[in-house]
Amino acid sequence: MRRIPLSRRSHITGFQALSVSRATQQESALERDFVMLTTFRDSAAQIISQPITFAFREDSAPRRYTPDYLVHWSDGRSELIEVKYRADLRANWRQLRPAFATARTWAREHHAGFRIATERGIRCPMLLNARRLLPLGDESFAVRRIPLLLQAPLFPCCRC
Repeated sequence: MRRIPLSRRSHITGFQALSVSRATQQESALERDFVMLTTFRDSAAQIISQPITFAFREDSAPRRYTPDYLVHWSDGRSELIEVKYRADLRANWRQLRPAFATARTWAREHHAGFRIATERGIRCPMLLNARRLLPLGDESFAVRRIPLLLQAPLFPCCRC
């Protein structure tokens, strides 16, 4: 189970449904949006929450770091992902950098990538599309409904 540290930001803990049979944990609105966007970009992607914890030493002090997600894309690529607000990165870069270096080394050794996802890349126009279209269900459902959606008026008249 994920441990959620106290923060000045609001936490939205829970599970993000990826499909009828799959879900992944998130602990913030930004992580929720990341999971939604990733699912929208690749519905077959496997998203694993807090997949590994690294133990390392910095200035002879023991430290631990757990990245937010490991994504196995349907094209065979894998990425270790840290989801952070840009302001938090700027404020804590000195403390975060050694942990990120450890994660990058692990990813390289396991033929994966390491990436930091921020609100700039997550909260993009595609996220708005994901919010609207993902609730429609699986691809076959959505594809069958496209002609009906295109014919529907934007503001149906009221027949009161």
